[in-house]
Amino acid sequence: MRESTTYQWILKEGREEGIKQGIQEGRQEGLKEGLQKGIQEGLQEGLQEGRVTEARRLLLRQGVKRFGNPPAKAKSAVARIDELERLELLIDRIHDADVTSWNQLLKTP
Repeated sequence: MRESTTYQWILKEGREEGIKQGIQEGRQEGLKEGLQKGIQEGLQEGLQEGRVTEARRLLLRQGVKRFGNPPAKAKSAVARIDELERLELLIDRIHDADVTSWNQLLKTP
């Protein structure tokens, strides 16, 4: 019976159907995993962006208290900084005795 053409045809059809089903299920699992990974990465990116935005806000707020309103050039420079560590360093330097202006603060140490 295993050698009959009908049996061989049924096996071939079964294999092809199994492959199609496996591909479909694999795609579904891949999409699900990709979606979850994308959501996680998006959340992390959003959190980082929020931290940077808040650090800029804090830098400007503390700087206004220390040096007065920033000139447009200083505001623009702060807006271009997108590294959280750099913003935190500037926030820490605001109260250094040798830093007495926006220009001094924003100079690269």
